[in-house]
Amino acid sequence: MAKTKQEIITEIKSYISTRGGEFSSWFVGVTNDATARLLHQHKVDQRKDSWVFRTADSAATAKEIEDYFVKVLGAEGGASTGTETADKVYAYKKSERTIP
Repeated sequence: MAKTKQEIITEIKSYISTRGGEFSSWFVGVTNDATARLLHQHKVDQRKDSWVFRTADSAATAKEIEDYFVKVLGAEGGASTGTETADKVYAYKKSERTIP
């Protein structure tokens, strides 16, 4: 079920705060397929790395959430392209295993 912008922001901020690190040590993006993006493109290890994703009520909302984390809080990300229908917001803590 899709969540609101504020629900997703609150949940992801809470997740990040419990996993540690500054926002700059996290990557936030949007996609249609969070599992594929996290595991295959970014090389996140689902057992060793900290990661989360949520489904927004629209692609526009997902992009607004990504922009908030990148432009306001200082996370890495924001270079999403081809995301006209991407309604999933994902975040992961960058590590020596992940790209970037």
